[in-house]
Amino acid sequence: MSRSGAEKPLRIYWSDGKSWTVDKVLHTNRSYEEGLEGIRYTILIGSAEKYIYKDDAGWYVVPNHTDGGDHECISTYQT
Repeated sequence: MSRSGAEKPLRIYWSDGKSWTVDKVLHTNRSYEEGLEGIRYTILIGSAEKYIYKDDAGWYVVPNHTDGGDHECISTYQT
């Protein structure tokens, strides 16, 4: 956790076993996007800027593909 008490994701684990290190949390804010609830984390994985979300049910991302899935649940390692 940060000094302010916010959770800080360190590593993301995908459902197929792949994982990525979160190099930096750039920003956190409440998500006001339609259908996306909770806190939106803007993170860096390598040089790629990505969004992950945390709500009462856990962590999730919005997949890049458009095959009908709204969210992909993920696991994180955090401090």
